[in-house]
Amino acid sequence: LENNISNRIEQYAKRPKSKYISASTKSYEFANYMQTWVKKIEKVSNLNYPDEAKKRKFVGTLIMTVGINSAGTIKNIKIIQSSGHKSIDDAAEHLVQLSGPFEAIPNTKSKIEILYITRTWQFLPGNKLKQN
Repeated sequence: LENNISNRIEQYAKRPKSKYISASTKSYEFANYMQTWVKKIEKVSNLNYPDEAKKRKFVGTLIMTVGINSAGTIKNIKIIQSSGHKSIDDAAEHLVQLSGPFEAIPNTKSKIEILYITRTWQFLPGNKLKQN
């Protein structure tokens, strides 16, 4: 039992330090990073708006979390709440991947290794993507 507890403590200590932020984040150290991240994705997304969404005039809202490694590469993407259209959800994931890599995560005293950003994505009429 003691060995099992020791192993669990060791595994916990080795896991990467991560931080979760969203549109409501007030943390100064990550606010500018998130603003730059959002602008880049919106620009790339609006230039590469999905053809199927254009043709079928899909509109929808989804909530997605994107994990970003310290170097700015994408660790993972997770749909938290679907838009109800698999093609929109898939397109949102594709557009994030197309937008990467991103800037490196800012160096902070907490030495964050993975930054998770949760945002609401809106596919709007007129073939526009907006994040909230």
